[in-house]
Amino acid sequence: MKYLLLVVLAVLTAASTLAAEDTLYIRSYQTVDVCSSERRWLLAVDLGRILPSDSLVSFDITIGYDRTKLRPTDVLKEGTLSAGMSYAPFLNTVVPNEMRIAGGNIIKTVSGIEPLVAVTGDYLGTCGEIDTLGYPWPATFNSEFKKRITVIRRDSVKATATAKSNIQAGVSAVVSVVEVGNTEDKFEVAVRGAQLASDSVPHRFTFISSHPLLVNVSDRGLKGIGNIETQANGTDFEVTCRVVDANPEFILQYQLPSGTRPDSVVITMRSEDRSECSCSKPAKRDTVFVTISPTVSVPSTDERIEIVQIHNDVFVVQCDHEEMKTVQVYSTYGQLLQSAVHAAGDNSVSTSNLANGSYFIRTICGNRQHVNLILK
Repeated sequence: MKYLLLVVLAVLTAASTLAAEDTLYIRSYQTVDVCSSERRWLLAVDLGRILPSDSLVSFDITIGYDRTKLRPTDVLKEGTLSAGMSYAPFLNTVVPNEMRIAGGNIIKTVSGIEPLVAVTGDYLGTCGEIDTLGYPWPATFNSEFKKRITVIRRDSVKATATAKSNIQAGVSAVVSVVEVGNTEDKFEVAVRGAQLASDSVPHRFTFISSHPLLVNVSDRGLKGIGNIETQANGTDFEVTCRVVDANPEFILQYQLPSGTRPDSVVITMRSEDRSECSCSKPAKRDTVFVTISPTVSVPSTDERIEIVQIHNDVFVVQCDHEEMKTVQVYSTYGQLLQSAVHAAGDNSVSTSNLANGSYFIRTICGNRQHVNLILK
């Protein structure tokens, strides 16, 4: 019984060793970068550890591939077991979509842990594509070879694109400064792309404003883009489209939300090539400065609101029946120049630091406000 148990253990050990070692691997050692000048791939055939007692002398292996994606060019023997063979391995691609690699010795066996042989070539496909390697015919070895290949492990050649930044490509505003008058609540921003990938390439433009605004793409002024989709989220506005011209143009229509009127708005813009195979990353960005004039009401004849008197460089502001809270001085371009919170009894505003010209004085009395145009 003890002898029988030892025999069973020996058989199981041999079977497990056979399953672990008698495997042929077809491995891909390199991911192809389609943006590089050398779009090369590298394959190797591996049998695991080969012992001298395995008596490996020659081999003949065929690997299936897609010739629209791969073009085998060279057999590499350096660093492989085939480097020790007197008959150097050769490559045969006469049969379409099959690469046949064969080599051998006359008498001397080869052994080691290195791959058996390697093959390299050119990549003809695009990024994102995968060429799964085939095994159309069983590999053949010299009749004395001890291993019997029972398992085949196949790999795939993969390709990607490593895009490089292009400072000349991107997006810019036709006009970098936009002025909004005191009676306006809408304005436009003309956008121009530069050296963007075309031929109906997916693209995304992103616009971020410093203040929440209502925005959409105008129906006019479109050039070089199609299939527009827009998405607004607070201060962010995105335009996703197909770029069919390297220098597209379009117009954005902005509107100030009701009840809000900031002194200024800053809009930043950038572009992004959404193509998986793009080798150029747009790096050119731009900023638009929007100056917004304060809302100007028509001067009232009701003296109960406020009175503004000019006395040299001092404005005397008076609220007859309401407590004066704030006095602000704006330029005619809407730039806030001075702002002061006034206490009871203090109703003078000095403009000695301002040049002669026209200004808006905005006075808040209680819950009322009034704007006067004054000349210094």
